[in-house]
Amino acid sequence: MFERSLNGAKVARAAALALILASVATPAQAYVGPGAGVSLFGAAIGFVVAIFSALGVLLLWPIRAVARKLRRVSATDTTGAPDPEVRQSGKLSA
Repeated sequence: MFERSLNGAKVARAAALALILASVATPAQAYVGPGAGVSLFGAAIGFVVAIFSALGVLLLWPIRAVARKLRRVSATDTTGAPDPEVRQSGKLSA
């Protein structure tokens, strides 16, 4: 049991040392060309469009289901017989 706590202390000491070394790293002084910015902008726009598309589908799904159900109900009258217009158009599904 005592040996296990020593291993935890070693891991904590190694993590602290890695954090200290990472925080004192010098900047790379590298040039980032305009192509990288354009690529980042394009990826960000694509991500935003994907999020809004997914939200739109999730919000419109129940509305489409209700509209579809209303169309089915309107194709039959109160007696359950098909509407004459639907019968004549041949769009009556079995």
